[in-house]
Amino acid sequence: MFGKEKRKVSPSKEGKLGVEGVDVMLIEKALLRAGVTVSDDRERRKITASDLYEDGLCGREGSYEKRKRLLSFVNLPQRLSTKGFLSVLNSLYTFEEYKEMTKG
Repeated sequence: MFGKEKRKVSPSKEGKLGVEGVDVMLIEKALLRAGVTVSDDRERRKITASDLYEDGLCGREGSYEKRKRLLSFVNLPQRLSTKGFLSVLNSLYTFEEYKEMTKG
């Protein structure tokens, strides 16, 4: 967004406002139009290492192959640590979506 912040004497070199110079409501409207949604992670059921174990994705015979298939299915790197895998899963999927992907 082009403009000059009220607190500055002259505009930036590019003539654009930084996000801190834009009205909060404009930012919120732009994010909503872009399809960004907000959820409260405190209420969200996280995927845990225990879930991976229960679903045969770690610590069991055949876990490596099963985890590799799921990683491939969701287009993630094959050599992702369990901790990294959990972090990515929790960032991209709900617990319910994870369970749907791992059933069968």
